[in-house]
Amino acid sequence: MAWSYFRQILEALQFIHGKDIIHRDLKPNNIFIDDSGTVKIGDFGLALQMDVSSTTNSLPVGAYLYRAPEMKKGDPTYKPTNKVDMYALGLILFQLFCPRQCSERKMLKLRDSPEQVCEKCKVDETAKHLILELLQTDPLKRPSAADLLIGERRSLML
Repeated sequence: MAWSYFRQILEALQFIHGKDIIHRDLKPNNIFIDDSGTVKIGDFGLALQMDVSSTTNSLPVGAYLYRAPEMKKGDPTYKPTNKVDMYALGLILFQLFCPRQCSERKMLKLRDSPEQVCEKCKVDETAKHLILELLQTDPLKRPSAADLLIGERRSLML
């Protein structure tokens, strides 16, 4: 079930990112699952249309726990990219595979030491690899939703 939810979230992110929209507040409370297991992403109140000429919306927003590291630096020249959503997705993927390990303290530790936390919590190896990729501190090293939905990776999530 976790893989099904993850894949549906990825597909939704691929769609909105394809429309040049950044959610900026991706977290479990903004992911809805109906009785048939269909996932929907909601609460686009902090969403941003990507505009390379604008820095007016570069202030850190969204739930602190799910903010990507680059959002926390307070750099006035920072321009958000869709990689902030991918970072939050890494945290959500951990929660899908380790629902009993998701205290705020554990999640903060995951942000600082993702490999250590995944080892300790015995995260599925495929999920662990994706979590570590998504929690890269350098946004350029994080895969996009489209990247994850192609090739070998796609077959891992079917």
